[in-house]
Amino acid sequence: MDIKDLEIFNNISEDSLEKIKKESKLLSYSLGQPISSKSILLKNILIIIEGTSRLLGSQNQKQITVAKLGTGTVIGLGSILRLKGCEDVNASTEVKALAI
Repeated sequence: MDIKDLEIFNNISEDSLEKIKKESKLLSYSLGQPISSKSILLKNILIIIEGTSRLLGSQNQKQITVAKLGTGTVIGLGSILRLKGCEDVNASTEVKALAI
């Protein structure tokens, strides 16, 4: 998938898209692998470009799926804005994400 096909990049110039492509890193996650954790502040935001993941929460001391996240979803922005990890996200399929 080309990142310009993602809605999040709809209004970005070609020059800016090229800069993002050059300066970002493609990361891969296996089924069940943690992508983000409440206990860790990510250095980058991640944008899912392929696959699905689960935003996790807890209810009655059990881990539950709060939301399913797919292509175009941003992970880690809330944590960066708060300067504290706040998202538990695990891959529910093979996931490719762009670290910006």
